[in-house]
Amino acid sequence: SKENSEIELKHVSLSSFQLLLHYAYTGRVELNGAKLQGVLELMETGDRFSFLALKDAIASQLSSLINLSTVLPIYLSAHRLELKQLQESCLTFSDKNAAAILQENALLTLPEDALSQILQRDTFLVEEMSIYRTVLLWMQENNVIESDLLRCVRLSEIPSQFLVDLSEPNGCFSETEVFAALKIRIKRNWEAMRPRGRIERNKNLFDYEECAFLQGNITWKQVSNQETVGDPLGGVGREGIRVRPRVWSGGG
Repeated sequence: SKENSEIELKHVSLSSFQLLLHYAYTGRVELNGAKLQGVLELMETGDRFSFLALKDAIASQLSSLINLSTVLPIYLSAHRLELKQLQESCLTFSDKNAAAILQENALLTLPEDALSQILQRDTFLVEEMSIYRTVLLWMQENNVIESDLLRCVRLSEIPSQFLVDLSEPNGCFSETEVFAALKIRIKRNWEAMRPRGRIERNKNLFDYEECAFLQGNITWKQVSNQETVGDPLGGVGREGIRVRPRVWSGGG
């Protein structure tokens, strides 16, 4: 009978639906002490049942909770719900912690398009071989033979001694692709290269550990048209710009 009929709601946890009902009747929801997974479930449940104000309120709070252990779960929910601002907050955090992000196991559970958004960013500053290894691990973990994620790997940014091992059958790239990358490096075709880097306003990112040192005197005016910036050999770099110097030897 209609009185005893039940509606089955699939893919909705009991706890998140109870919180949603409480919000529907009171206009409030208490999340103090709630686990991240429960908060994300509530946000997605709110989106599913068109409680958009609840979804947006939770999304705005999640931005302040982003850290190394939470960024990928939050990013995945933001990606599913197309929450652009929350996605960008997660991506910006990932840019600043790129090497650590690649060590997170949760990265291998991301959908292909979500992971691609992270790896293809110019500002995701990490060694290109690390990108390649991550893509291989993701393909193995997800039983994928071919993946568009390989397009995120910038072959021209990989040192020549490693490039030769990336061509088929041992690697994932064609001989033509590897040869083209080698040609770019050997001829030092700067315009064809796609280096990664990022800008941070009002922050000096000059790092002696990653820089090559020159003996002798050189003025900033010789390497830049900006005469107002301090001499980098004196310990001051161009404000807000991080540059990874290239040291060339031999053919590439």
